[in-house]
Amino acid sequence: MTDQQRSSESVRTDVERERDHLKEGLDALIRVIDKYGGEDGVVSGDSSVRNLKQIARSVAEDTKEMLEDGRLLRLGIVGQVKAGKSSLLNLLLFDGQEVLPKAATPMTASLTHIVKSDCDEIEIEYYTPEDWKKMSDDAREYKRAKKAGTRNIGAFMEAAAQLVEMADKRGINVHDHLGKRAVHQVPSTELNGQLRRFVGSNGDLTPLVKSVTIRSSQGMADLDIVDTPGINDPIVSRSLQAKQMLDRCDAVLLLSYAAQFMDSQDVTFFEHWIPQGGIRHRLVIGSKFDSALVDVSKDHRGRLDEAKDDTEQRLKARADEALARLDDAPDTNDGTRDVALISAMCAALAKRSCNSWALDERHAFDTLQRAYPVWLDQPEGDQDINQTTRDNLVWIGNRAAVDDSLRAVRAKKDSIMAGKMTGFLRAKHAQALKGLAELVVNLEERRAEVEDGDIEAIEKQQKSIEALREDLETQVAFKWEELVEKEGKKFHALRDEIRSAVADTREKIQGVVTTEVRTKRKKKKGLFNAAKRLFNAESGYETKTYEKRVLDDAALETAIHRFCEGIEEEVNEVVDKMYDHEFEREAIEALRRLVSDVFSSELGAIVNVNALRRSLREAISRIVDDADKRLKSTSESLFDVMDLSFSYGGHSAEGGQSEGREFVKTARDQITKWLKSCKEQIDAVQDQAKVDLVPVTVDELNKHQKRLKQDIAKRAFTLQRYDLALGELRQARLHLENSTGTNGG
Repeated sequence: MTDQQRSSESVRTDVERERDHLKEGLDALIRVIDKYGGEDGVVSGDSSVRNLKQIARSVAEDTKEMLEDGRLLRLGIVGQVKAGKSSLLNLLLFDGQEVLPKAATPMTASLTHIVKSDCDEIEIEYYTPEDWKKMSDDAREYKRAKKAGTRNIGAFMEAAAQLVEMADKRGINVHDHLGKRAVHQVPSTELNGQLRRFVGSNGDLTPLVKSVTIRSSQGMADLDIVDTPGINDPIVSRSLQAKQMLDRCDAVLLLSYAAQFMDSQDVTFFEHWIPQGGIRHRLVIGSKFDSALVDVSKDHRGRLDEAKDDTEQRLKARADEALARLDDAPDTNDGTRDVALISAMCAALAKRSCNSWALDERHAFDTLQRAYPVWLDQPEGDQDINQTTRDNLVWIGNRAAVDDSLRAVRAKKDSIMAGKMTGFLRAKHAQALKGLAELVVNLEERRAEVEDGDIEAIEKQQKSIEALREDLETQVAFKWEELVEKEGKKFHALRDEIRSAVADTREKIQGVVTTEVRTKRKKKKGLFNAAKRLFNAESGYETKTYEKRVLDDAALETAIHRFCEGIEEEVNEVVDKMYDHEFEREAIEALRRLVSDVFSSELGAIVNVNALRRSLREAISRIVDDADKRLKSTSESLFDVMDLSFSYGGHSAEGGQSEGREFVKTARDQITKWLKSCKEQIDAVQDQAKVDLVPVTVDELNKHQKRLKQDIAKRAFTLQRYDLALGELRQARLHLENSTGTNGG
């Protein structure tokens, strides 16, 4: 055995020992919870209990797979919709050939494993009958809500309706597939065609597929690559599956669109998902780098070298700044920060003849070539691009940077896997301690209520609660409306920005056509003038002066490109800030304070407003999360409908100018419709106060009072059970605090 093998074995033994200690501590805790749980137990009905049991299951089950001998290092690929995950994986795994097809919509994107193998096959996992029943129910509810004109329809319901409708249109007998797995032997040359059937835009079975495993001889050695559907996936069961899978990943590659590099969604992903899974090794890849270079070409006067260096430095600095908070926290990374900017399209184009380029690829190349004409030449006639142009496409594509990063990941496989395991255990350990502390506080509060409670007082309180319902509804609805209207002001500002951008672009389009005074030397007619021209070159000619309307097509395309870029940036910035964590925090604090004031003044200190606050917080979080997903889904659909590409069609000066104006008008109309839809969604969020917030508040209090009355009726026995449970939970906490090498983490 080599020194490296001995060292690796030693690390593995340490990790296994830490896992066993944590599992032992969690098992002891769950035994106490079960002992005092049950339908009427003092520990039942607490959300902390569910979380603690989930943590215990995760440590017991997920770590088995992590410690398997010879397992592959699992790399999770994540990114927002349209970040270009399929293009990147096609480049890295299949040399730029389109083997992995694009999904029909974000709703139909599936979780995909890609593993290097001696055989070529795909394994399909279909939705379970339970998954499909839930989606069918949601689809019916979506149709009813749409027919009734309901504005408050969740993104997950819309997604379910899309899938069910797609299955119906294609005549799929869903029961032939639900809950099943199917393995298909597929030669590598036919892989694309078969994948299109299962996950492609027009695939026969696309709506039923939950996940796909691709085993291919063209895979990447030593890696199990997990391609997730996307951040904020609207399909709940698939989103949970992706989250669980990421928890089991050893490293993560975040693909972020370079034009919106490391925006709030990307940063939130790193802040909230990565630490929970214990992932320490991160790669950040800026995709579609060619688009970012087009955006800055004017600033660098067409100097590609300057533009590339400056843009890389600026975007990498942005990533460093965004990740700084994580790096300041303990155990969040292994000291490695890999950031690279790539263009999978440019890297792929450089490897192929231009005659094989697709129309969208050719258009993207033409746009880049016009931005940097000195560095990229247009092919002439039937000729291919020259070697200099090909080399520069490779340079922009920057595939080597990703290859180098992945080589480094594979070389550090053992340390990354050990670090992942350690991070995972310590994250679960910290979560368990936090959940246990919350459970103990909740039980102490309940015990005090039982000890001090009076049945007659509780019965009076229940009547008072019902009497206060109307007043509470009014106050909560008013406060909620105030909060949502304040949030809606962000859209008012966006509307003004768009109006300004439209007016500014129209003015620029007006200026792309200029009138030039030109002269033309013409021969005078007649034999006499012809004779004069024989003896004197200046004789027999006349000079005509005329005006010509000239179109600056580069200025036209630049004006519209800047307009599109600005609109997309403004929309995404506002959508990212709408219903974010700051709004959620502010809403929870304001409404909890309001409800506490209402009940404390009328019902006295005996009312446990903590139980009420927890339910209110959960209800607000559900509303905010749903509103956030719906807005993001709406903005994605806006850019699906609104074609943000413009190319001068070769008309006359007036024709080109008219074409530009028409483009801006169409874009404005689409944005206006989108803003109207967003306003309807804001109104729908306002309606949620009466639908969700007040009922959950009153129902929680009534449920709490009913249970409290039962406990007081057998006060002595209940207090004894609380004391015993609290004593054993505190002992379990001491055991758990010493169950890993972190001393409480």
